Amino acid sequence: MGNRMHSVAALTATCLAVVVSAAQPQGPAPANPELRAEWLRMRQADQAARDEPNLDARRGQLGLSGVWRGTSTCTDRAALPACNDEIIVYEFTPGTPAGTVRWSADRITDGRRVHMGEFDLTYDAVEAGWKVEFTTPRFKGVWRLSVDGSRMSGTLRLLPGNETVRKVDLRKD
Repeated sequence: MGNRMHSVAALTATCLAVVVSAAQPQGPAPANPELRAEWLRMRQADQAARDEPNLDARRGQLGLSGVWRGTSTCTDRAALPACNDEIIVYEFTPGTPAGTVRWSADRITDGRRVHMGEFDLTYDAVEAGWKVEFTTPRFKGVWRLSVDGSRMSGTLRLLPGNETVRKVDLRKD
């Protein structure tokens, strides 16, 4: 029983030291099997925590890839007077560099697809969505897109004022 108590105390001290230092366990794994198992578990948890945003981006990239169709609606014509409501077709493909998504945006005019432009989106783990900031001769803006299964929603906001000037609602083909 004494050795077991000593092992539990050593394990507790090891766990506390790792939590307090907020660092990945360093050096070789302890020889004691109980301490070694806990050391390995903490090392794996630390690695998983560091990989989590990348994992979210990879999952999101897979869900975003493909063709999406829907509407783009103007929400503030005072802020963006040239805005027109549109029927849209968006295509998303894995981008370069890794972890980005290439967005090709078209609108339907007279029954035909008219290309509007392309962007490289990056995943924002804090907002749990894809975004891109851009500048045109008329304005600076940020697109934010979120995917929920086969449905996508998003906004175009003007910068620096953050006025929402367009909302999109799409379904995946």
